Amino acid sequence: MQNQDKIIAIGSRIIPLNPDESTQFSKGQALTKNADRTAKRTQRKGYDRYQLRRALLLDKLKRLGMHNGTTLKLSTLDLWGLRAKAPYEKVSLLELGRVLLHINQKRGYRTVKSDFGDKKTGEYVSQVVGRYNELHSLGLTIGQFMHKNLMADSTFRCKERVYPRDAYVEEFDAIMFYQKQGIEYLSPDNLISAITSTYGDKDIEELLDVEEKLKDYKRRKKAENLQDPWMAAERTIEIEPHFPYPSGPREYQEKAFNN
Repeated sequence: MQNQDKIIAIGSRIIPLNPDESTQFSKGQALTKNADRTAKRTQRKGYDRYQLRRALLLDKLKRLGMHNGTTLKLSTLDLWGLRAKAPYEKVSLLELGRVLLHINQKRGYRTVKSDFGDKKTGEYVSQVVGRYNELHSLGLTIGQFMHKNLMADSTFRCKERVYPRDAYVEEFDAIMFYQKQGIEYLSPDNLISAITSTYGDKDIEELLDVEEKLKDYKRRKKAENLQDPWMAAERTIEIEPHFPYPSGPREYQEKAFNN
């Protein structure tokens, strides 16, 4: 059977260039208009994912009582100090929630093999790995390292120091390992006992009492509805017959209405 594939139509997408971009293209610069658009689109996607990730975390923290609807207000130094002490000192639930939100701001750099194909990218990755090795040699977490340097120099630039994702995972594990100490966990048997003691079987007297309370609640709700002005107005409306004949209702119609 012969190959039936064929080109139906073909075309190209023309993206207009402004004077500056045209000049850059004439000089032979490698960055094209499409590449610039792709880079900006990637930034937007990253920001959207960050917002979604943060919203999900906030919702979970609120459910666990680790966020009360307003973010804990702390100075930069105090925030890093709170994060620095969390791996070895107990903090409150709200403070722990604030630490987790702070860690959530950065996901860490994730290295892929293709990064080493480009010389500039390879140098960048080497710097990131070098900072990670520095943390291990000092025995510090990211929070402890940043706080230490901020204490020595208030102008220390934290945002410019990028770390691999493993460094953030290790800091999170260290914080949660210490903070979970002192928390009591119920065994399955104790959990069943707690549930049955609180929500156990009720005898007939207890069930009748619950039933009577339910009936009383319904009676009160019905009385409240009867006091509603709209409901009262509806009850005072008198029903009057309407007949289509100008001469009035027929005899059988009057009997039917009165009955």
